[in-house]
Amino acid sequence: MRIHRSYIIALDKIEAIERNHIVIKEQQIAIAPNYKDSLMEYIGGKSF
Repeated sequence: MRIHRSYIIALDKIEAIERNHIVIKEQQIAIAPNYKDSLMEYIGGKSF
């Protein structure tokens, strides 16, 4: 899923979601405001 103009991620690799970042393998990747709503809607009630 695209989370930023520069990033597409595999949702099964997400370790944590923090404010405007996603953590994958101890690396923080920014979530762009334009993509945050669609990401949160897709994730819904899933826990990582």
